[in-house]
Amino acid sequence: MTTDIIIPTHNLPEMTVACLRSIRQHTSDYRAIWVDNGSSEAANAQVREALADIPHVAVMLDNNQGFIKATNAGIRASTGDYLCLLNNDTEVEAAWLERMLVVFQDDPQIGLVGPTTTAGSWQNREKVLRRIPGDPPRWLYVQTMLAFFCVLIRREVVEKIGMLSEAYGVGFGDDDDYCRRGERAGYRMALSLDVLVKHHHRTTFRSLYSEQEIRKMQGAAMARYQRSWGTYPREPKLCR
Repeated sequence: MTTDIIIPTHNLPEMTVACLRSIRQHTSDYRAIWVDNGSSEAANAQVREALADIPHVAVMLDNNQGFIKATNAGIRASTGDYLCLLNNDTEVEAAWLERMLVVFQDDPQIGLVGPTTTAGSWQNREKVLRRIPGDPPRWLYVQTMLAFFCVLIRREVVEKIGMLSEAYGVGFGDDDDYCRRGERAGYRMALSLDVLVKHHHRTTFRSLYSEQEIRKMQGAAMARYQRSWGTYPREPKLCR
């Protein structure tokens, strides 16, 4: 059972190096797939150094093609039984991957698993725990959405429904769309409550675009999602 960890990057090497350092310290039985979106050679040199003792494949794109296309390039290069899509502005903790993999063993119908996080999204650990009465289980079923700052996907899901939709442009909305496609194909999703992934949240986007440009891209993504799926979900349903 093998896992490929797909990490798209564009400059900001200090973030990528911290991410890789945490992976190396806390992960076993994996391969990193580094997809670079036309970063400077100086930035790439730092990442190559951090990858020196990590099993990896490098996919080098000539220019910045955006998060979605870079992620899809990593998916095409992947051969693992599981694919982990991981933003480069994240840091993982001990046993993170092992605990997420266990969720798949608990229910073979589960196709995607996400962690809790420190960022302000609905997957924030404190927000989730406030919604759960009593003692929290190891994981919960999730309906409609998982954020793809970190998500673990069965290989068979990708083989059945394909890659991220490039109709969503450089990013935003592609993860919600993929989750709905997975549900339509008969897969369930889960949130691993005993995994916390630190996320600095939109670091690369904010280095490239203004807040006004980001809001415009978000609005376009929401409109596209609504054309495909109807009302855009604000928070998913969680259930045991």
